[in-house]
Amino acid sequence: MPAVKQPQRKFLGSLFATILALRGRVNFRNLSRYCGYSECAISRQFWRSFDRPDFHQRVINTAVKDDLEIISPQDASFIPKGGEQTFGLGYFFNSCVSRAERCSICLLRS
Repeated sequence: MPAVKQPQRKFLGSLFATILALRGRVNFRNLSRYCGYSECAISRQFWRSFDRPDFHQRVINTAVKDDLEIISPQDASFIPKGGEQTFGLGYFFNSCVSRAERCSICLLRS
């Protein structure tokens, strides 16, 4: 990925290796215990922009042959919400009860 500079590339390599080796909860404090970055440095890196869709597409293209058809089913966690000011509040399909219910969606921002 040409847009990713060397410091961010180094951080991401360390981050992925640490997440794969880490047992338990993955949060900034636990990551800082097992990698060479402080909790504050990890937090700062997460505030930097990163093209996640492009990264995921490159990982898939590396791992899967070009002639195969790829299907990616997803079932997001359903968290009911009652507040009026919650971001993304609306009616979404809950597969556990097979109907639409009021909840909030959480979007990852770059």
